[in-house]
Parts: sequence; C-alpha cells; structure tokens
Amino acid sequence: MRWCDPVVLPLKRKSLQFLERCFGKGEISPQEINFDVIQRILVVRQHDQLGDFLLSTPVLRALRERFPDAHITLVVREYTSAAALHNQYIDDVLVFYEVGYRWNWKRLRYFWQRLRKGFDLAIVLNTVSHSLTSDLLAYFSRAPYILGPSFPVLPGTSHNFFYNLLAPVQNDDRHQSEKNLDIVRYLGMSTSDLSENMHLLPQEKEWAKEYLQNAGVAFSRLLVGLHPGAGKPGNRWSAANFARVGDYFAKQYGAEIVLSWCRNTYMPRFT
Repeated sequence: MRWCDPVVLPLKRKSLQFLERCFGKGEISPQEINFDVIQRILVVRQHDQLGDFLLSTPVLRALRERFPDAHITLVVREYTSAAALHNQYIDDVLVFYEVGYRWNWKRLRYFWQRLRKGFDLAIVLNTVSHSLTSDLLAYFSRAPYILGPSFPVLPGTSHNFFYNLLAPVQNDDRHQSEKNLDIVRYLGMSTSDLSENMHLLPQEKEWAKEYLQNAGVAFSRLLVGLHPGAGKPGNRWSAANFARVGDYFAKQYGAEIVLSWCRNTYMPRFT
C-alpha cells in the first residue's frame, strides 16, 4: 500500500502529528540571522524530475551571487545528478538513491558523513509537492537555519514544522522558477537571470553531435529538439500540441525537428 491510500492516510497523519510534536522547530525571522557566519549551505532538491530540477537552478545562481565564497552542496536524486555535476554555482553534489537496492553500507556511511559535515544553512525547495524525505535530510544536517516554503503543508500538520524559516509562497499559476526563487527571496537573495543552467563538458557536446550525425541529422539549419511524453499522466501533453510546436518552428524558421524520448516513459502516438 502507498502513503496516499485511504487506509494508510490516517496513519500518515498521526505519524506526522507525532513528528511535529517531537521535532517541531520554533520559527524565527530573517532579521535574527547572522549572515556573516553562513559559509556552508545545503540545498535539498532530491524528489523531482529533471524538468523540475532545471527550473530550480536559478536559485543556485541567486545563492552564489549572494554568497560568492560559500561552499554550496546540492542533494539530488541519482537520475538528476548528471545534470547537476558540472553546475558552476555549486561545489558539491550529494546523491540520494531513490530505491533501496542502490544503497550499500559504503554509500550510506559516505552520505551520512557528508550530510553531517556541518552546514550553516539548509534550504528545502519543496514547491511542486512536499517531500518528507527532503525535510528529514535538512533536519539531520544539523544546520541551525532551515529554510523552506510555508506551502504545501504535510497532511495533518499545522505548519511546515521542520523549518525555522518559513518563506511565504503563494499557490498560484506563476512560473515554477519564480516560486523556487520566492523561497530564497525571503532571506533577501535573488537574481535577475531566470534562465535554467545545465553545463555540458566539451566531450559531452562532441558525443551528442556525433550521435545526431549518425542518426542522419543535418546541421545546416536550425535544430529544434522536442521531448514528448511524461511518466505522470497529469504531466502529459497531447501529440497534437507537440505537432503544432514542431510545425511552427519548421514553418517560421525552417527548422529541422528532432524527436527524443525515454524508453520507459509514456510517448504520445503521432500519426
């Protein structure tokens, strides 16, 4: 059974209420923080898909602009770690494996030691959904300041009790990059550059170029890549919408359209 099942949900609520009573932190204001002592920052973004992760990278840029000399560690899932490895705004990537069999004693000990390294500030980027695992990772990092959004709240709890810095985030239709930035804006950090960041090494770019050439892709005109499909039904865009996007770029710019998809991901049927 899953945590969201009707039979399990009451147990989940009771468990979270117990955690709130035992581990709830008292809220403080940004004015109470001594920013001069913040030298090590932990950012937890480990429960999302690749697209959600990329939309959170402006936060990393904002942190680096505010703390140019700080050591910034990012916690991500294994399947998004490759996109984070060479990010110019972070110093370290800590991988949290999604499935149990990927863990062993060596990996667990390494992760725990790195998590307990001594962070001054932990930031949890819960915006699309609320990950209890992310909250626990921030809590066990022992950071004296834990920043996270005020919304969404875990079921059955009065507030996001693992954080002592609660950033007001609205449940509206604004872009997810803005919602992510709202969390650190609460502490006066922001950036004028909202673009996503994923740094590719020269050898990675060369490999991709060779791969596309072998697939018959020409480089004489504009290339537009479309990646249709999604693992979650609610995230699936129709084939007709993707086709319209492809037609637009082909007609307006004479672009060559390249389709890609993941083997285990839903792929809409094109006719």
